[in-house]
Amino acid sequence: MKIYIEKGCWGCSLCSVTCPSVFKMDDAEEHAVVHHQPEADNEVLVTQAIEECPAHAINTW
Repeated sequence: MKIYIEKGCWGCSLCSVTCPSVFKMDDAEEHAVVHHQPEADNEVLVTQAIEECPAHAINTW
């Protein structure tokens, strides 16, 4: 699974709390960024973050 965050991110930080090994907030704490692509052992948490994102800004390719 490869993921990316679209410009529509609200900066709520839910994804970085759900799966901090993949997501973090940018330096200004305004938007989430993918700092590591998910590995097989954390895909469940990444899927949870995707489903719970209120802005629907996390996508896969």
